[in-house]
Amino acid sequence: MMRAIFYIFLFGWSSVAMGQSGFIKAYDESVEHSADFMDVVVDNDTIVLYSLAWDSLGNQGIRFSKIDSLGNVLQEAIFVDSVGILTTTAYRKKIIKTKDGGYAIFGSIGLPVYFLKVNHNLELEHLVKYVDSNGATLLNTTLMEVSDGFLLVGEYQDMPGAEIDVFVIKTDLQGNELWRKIYDDEVGVDEFIIEIKQVGDDFLLMGSKSQELGWQQSPWGAPYLLSIDSLGNMNWNWTMEKSKLPAGFKDGVMLEDSSWIFTSGSWEWNEDGGSYTIRPMVLRMDKDFNIVWQRVFGVLSGFQWFMDLEQTKDGQFIASGNLWHEWEDEIWYSRAVHYKFSAHGDSLWMRKDSVLHYAYVMGTDVMSTGSIVSVGYSTKKGPNGGVFGFVMKIGEDGCVDTLNCWLVEAVDDEAKPAGVEVFPNPVEEVLTIVIPPKTTTGTVRLYDALGRFLRKQQLNVGHNELIVSDLPQGMLFYEVWDTQKKVLIGRGRLMKE
Repeated sequence: MMRAIFYIFLFGWSSVAMGQSGFIKAYDESVEHSADFMDVVVDNDTIVLYSLAWDSLGNQGIRFSKIDSLGNVLQEAIFVDSVGILTTTAYRKKIIKTKDGGYAIFGSIGLPVYFLKVNHNLELEHLVKYVDSNGATLLNTTLMEVSDGFLLVGEYQDMPGAEIDVFVIKTDLQGNELWRKIYDDEVGVDEFIIEIKQVGDDFLLMGSKSQELGWQQSPWGAPYLLSIDSLGNMNWNWTMEKSKLPAGFKDGVMLEDSSWIFTSGSWEWNEDGGSYTIRPMVLRMDKDFNIVWQRVFGVLSGFQWFMDLEQTKDGQFIASGNLWHEWEDEIWYSRAVHYKFSAHGDSLWMRKDSVLHYAYVMGTDVMSTGSIVSVGYSTKKGPNGGVFGFVMKIGEDGCVDTLNCWLVEAVDDEAKPAGVEVFPNPVEEVLTIVIPPKTTTGTVRLYDALGRFLRKQQLNVGHNELIVSDLPQGMLFYEVWDTQKKVLIGRGRLMKE
């Protein structure tokens, strides 16, 4: 094990003001200018994360780091495997604090997967690899500690190009494999599991399904749940109807009434781009997994998700991920996004930060003070560019500095920027939409109370009429977009009578 130097590339602004100050920092991995912070866990207000890293000989490995509440690096350790290169793969990869005070991850090293555990002082305790004797591909997704060991969850592919199924490996506390189960729910369909939660004596695996064409090529994506008992026997599985908006579940929190809050992404066809796109969303489902409400954000461009979900000290929720945003030069960038909301679907605030150019939040946790800590990765262009890991600490109110709040946006479902008019409300037959002169062309999209798409119509500058007499009665939601700039310029709700 070799010690690495953890250089800091300070981005923009850092606060040391009185009170619970925050910071936004990007950390440069010095050797290859590349680091992808995968997840974070708060341990007595010490920030513990892991990422890719390189030792002094240029060998790639896994780095565990401890950072204090001001963003200063306290301790770090890099582990390089003598047989292969330790690495991570796509999706958010969890780090967990173990019951004995240590930390553990479940990773991937080419075809094998591995379990890596360190003690509280970041000293290596266990590094165990798992292979498939038939040559199948195993990839990691998530892990959980149970009373007598660990559950390791991942993707199983019996041959290149085959459908993706789910596997679960049960280990003892030292990582020795006790049993392995493979779940093939539907032939010709890929099943992905992103997160695992314990529900009573059983375990709920949450993720998504899609057609066996690769995630970005599939014409549909749908949330998927799989319940297993402590021995890995399947209790039940559930797939949402493909006509619904969510593409899959990234994380979830069960409420006292057995309903759920999930983070997700939409699955929508972008006519302008000629491809499927994903927008970040949150939703609540009752105990029978019927949608109670859902919220979708962002523009129809690229793949955007709320990756993580945490419950805050005041009983609200924080969804974190990435959101595309246009800068002054009309270039689209992915920005780190945090959205705070209530269990009833009330929007409290949203915060968007660039952190260099393209920023993706991969993991979030909450400190005892109520501050929110997130990690992820971001890119910088130019000769000294590359991929940088970043750490953000923000207050419960979405502010970096509680004495000088900045970059926080109020989220108002009734917000209509100056010049956009939508009337009458309630509406019976004809809806009038007025587009301001500064907009070249526009588009209106209508959704029902559950967020399901109903209709789209092109708009011109000035007055536009939309026949809505054939739409169902009840609450409707609308979004008005600037077609040329791909910017949301108006949104709200209507009552259809």
